[in-house]
Amino acid sequence: MKDGREFTTFTQYVSYGRALNYLLIYIYFVQLALVQWKANFFLHIQGKNQKLANAVLKLIELQRNGEQIDQGLVKKVVDSFGSFFPLP
Repeated sequence: MKDGREFTTFTQYVSYGRALNYLLIYIYFVQLALVQWKANFFLHIQGKNQKLANAVLKLIELQRNGEQIDQGLVKKVVDSFGSFFPLP
């Protein structure tokens, strides 16, 4: 190496490579956590009897009959359905 530029470029490349590896590991663990959350919590409360979906539909029916409901809660549940069961 004639000057320090090549060494500086090399160390920057190594630093970016490490940062990319850490980012990929982080993404992997986030995905793993979401899969585990879906398998151990979401599907458990949803179950075969569609408990969660039926509860949301009941809230919507109550609102249509003039009662006050937590619309934010309904929106969050509906959004979570979209997140875990996207359309093909």
